[in-house]
Amino acid sequence: MSLSEPMVMRDIVVSNIIVVPFRYIPNEKQLEVYESIDIQIEEIGDSEDIRVRDLPKSRVFENIYKKFGAPIKGDILLTSVGTLGVPYLVKKDDKFYFKDGNLTWFKNFNNIINNCFLYYWLRSEIAKIKFDEVTIGSTQKALTIVALKSIEIHLPPLKIQNNIVKILDSLEGKLINNRKTNETLEKLAQALFKSWFVDFDPVKAKAKLKEEDGNLDSIAKELDMSKEILELFPDEFEESRVGLIPKGWEVTKLGDISEKITKGTTPSKKDILKISNEEEDVIPFLKVKDISITGEINKQNLEFIAKSIHLGVLKRSILKESDILFSIAGTIGRIAIVDKNLTNANTNQAIGIIRLSEVNKHLGLVWLSLKSDKVQHDINSKLVQGVQANASLTNLRDISIIIPTDNLLLKWNFIVVNLMKALRKNREQSSNLTELRDSLLPKLLSGEITIEKTGINIDE
Repeated sequence: MSLSEPMVMRDIVVSNIIVVPFRYIPNEKQLEVYESIDIQIEEIGDSEDIRVRDLPKSRVFENIYKKFGAPIKGDILLTSVGTLGVPYLVKKDDKFYFKDGNLTWFKNFNNIINNCFLYYWLRSEIAKIKFDEVTIGSTQKALTIVALKSIEIHLPPLKIQNNIVKILDSLEGKLINNRKTNETLEKLAQALFKSWFVDFDPVKAKAKLKEEDGNLDSIAKELDMSKEILELFPDEFEESRVGLIPKGWEVTKLGDISEKITKGTTPSKKDILKISNEEEDVIPFLKVKDISITGEINKQNLEFIAKSIHLGVLKRSILKESDILFSIAGTIGRIAIVDKNLTNANTNQAIGIIRLSEVNKHLGLVWLSLKSDKVQHDINSKLVQGVQANASLTNLRDISIIIPTDNLLLKWNFIVVNLMKALRKNREQSSNLTELRDSLLPKLLSGEITIEKTGINIDE
């Protein structure tokens, strides 16, 4: 693998990563082909701000840009080969070009259509049905420009289009705000965890204070912590099997504080039902793709299995509220916590299930420990390579968890549980907003219901 010299592409500094996806092992006379490659970028030391350098422009980009131009704010791109019908609305700060026949570029809209109305239409189930009708190809499906031009859509007057867009934009805006709020909350929780349980900042500060005979109040202020909590930290370290830890704390294995650590089973294809969750005797079935990188579970697109399979061959992986899910195959290390709405759901073998013995005591600590760089790195360093890389349940059970004294753990939980409650509340609200948006979208676009009947005030 090699990295090219940086160059400028539309004011963005870029470099090419060149990967040879195989290697030859001479003594074994074998060709090893990489099916997946993880690229980790680490910042080490002070780095030069290369933007101040006089960098060459990308000749490839410049030639294409001069000949074809590049998407601007309000344009729409649509995937048209392979994965079909996924639209993207170009934003103000987007700076890119594409030389890809797999995308269709919508631009230069006239005054009878709101481009955002078209974007929402392209996202709807109505559009998916229309795409299926005009798709060509068997091994490689495609949407041709001719086929897309032949599609007829229900187009209300521009004023109504604008009002429909206002409603959908409002819902999207609330979803984006919730997402940003949750990102902030999680960063706060992770920063606090790192300070207390990775860097041991309060212990180091008290140890230094002990040597210099300083003032505890000033240290508390510096750490943005109450003096009451700071007093619960020790002022010295002791040896442990993971190195130095605060005196009086303990290191335990995740398996030792868990009631169960297991994983699901993949049923046969006939047992996975593409049916609505309104049907009787079916159970939501989670896969890694349903867990986002931020830990949200996409409940709108879950598959389902028969209840008989759930209670039979998959009974070991019946989920309970507050179970921690950890992806152990394919995409490694995605983490989610099961909420009450997914109690009694099930999952496949690519997701590990951690059920803690004392949920109230250890949930926040374990959740953030699993998300920490150290644990993620340790798990990835022990992957079993095969057709698909996977982490073993043994490796999960052996994860080291540093546990403070009970009094400090109580204070920690008080802080983190409140953050987790806020996260959960926002996610529930986002789930409800998503359901509302997805139910309104096809009805508004098709004219099945009017704006007045939605009960939503577009002037808010």
